[in-house]
Amino acid sequence: MPMLRLATLLRGAFVLFALPLAARAQAQAQLFEHDSFQGRSYTLARAATNLATVGFNDVASSVLIRQGQWQLCSDAGFRGQCVTLGPGRYPSLQAMGLSERLSSVRRLDGAAGGPGGGDVVLYEYENYGGRSLPLDRDAVNFAGLGFNDVASSALIRRGHWQLCSDAGFHGTCVTLGPGRYRSLRAMGLSDRLSSARRADAGRHVDSGDLMLYEHDNYTGRALAINRDTVNFANAGFNDAASSIVVRRGVWQLCSDAGFRGQCVTLRPGRYPSVQSMGVNDQLSSARRVGP
Repeated sequence: MPMLRLATLLRGAFVLFALPLAARAQAQAQLFEHDSFQGRSYTLARAATNLATVGFNDVASSVLIRQGQWQLCSDAGFRGQCVTLGPGRYPSLQAMGLSERLSSVRRLDGAAGGPGGGDVVLYEYENYGGRSLPLDRDAVNFAGLGFNDVASSALIRRGHWQLCSDAGFHGTCVTLGPGRYRSLRAMGLSDRLSSARRADAGRHVDSGDLMLYEHDNYTGRALAINRDTVNFANAGFNDAASSIVVRRGVWQLCSDAGFRGQCVTLRPGRYPSVQSMGVNDQLSSARRVGP
C-alpha cells in the first residue's frame, strides 16, 4: 500500500512538472515587458486578438520568436502598424516603432503574402526574408514605421503601388502591379525605399517632372525623374522606356549613358509611344535642358 501511494504521488509530481514543459514547448512567441527580455512576460501559442484581455496591452518592449512567422500590430484585431517577424531574438521593438504599443499578435503561415499581409508587403531581405512591413494605405515616410531604407523584396497582392527612394514619394520611383518581386536590386531600390502609395487608375501619382513608362500608353513600371540622371541602369530602368510624360521643363533623353548617343529633346506633353523617335527601349540617360 505505501508503495502504491508513493507511485501515485510520483506520477502526480511528474504530471505537474511536465505541464510547464509542455506549455513552454507549445509557446512559439514570448513578449517581454522591458528591453532585452526583462520584466513580466506573456507567452503565446495562438493568436491574441486583443492583449488588453490578458493585461498586456501596450506593454511589450522585446520579443522572442521560437517558431513560425508572427505578425505584431499596434491596434487590436491585427490593425494599425504591423510588422511580421520570423524566428529570432528581438531585444528591442523601439526601431520598429512598436515599443509599448503592441495590442494584437498572431501567427501567419510563414509564406510570403500570408494572411493579413496587407495589399503590399515589403520584406527586409531578398526572397521575402527577415522582418516585413504590410501596407494597405499610403505611407509618406517609412522612418516613422522603423522600416526606412530596409526593404529588399516585395509582394504586391492587390492594386498598383508606387515605391520611392525618398520620403514624400520623391526620388527614384517605380510603379509595380500585382506580383512577387524577390529582389529590388535591379530597380536600384534595394535597401533604399522610404515611401509607398497606391497608384491605381485615377490617382495622381506622377511625382516626377519627367515620367518614363515601361510600355506604350503609360503602362507597366514607371520611373519618376526630377534631376539629371546620368545612367538609368542605376535605377534598374536602362533600355526600358516606351512612353513618356514631360510635366515640367524641357528634357534631353539619350540612348547612351552620360547623355550620349542618339538624343531627343522633349517639351511638356504626353508621348504615348517613342517608337517613331527611334529610341523605344533604348533610353539610358536624361537631363533638363530648359525651364
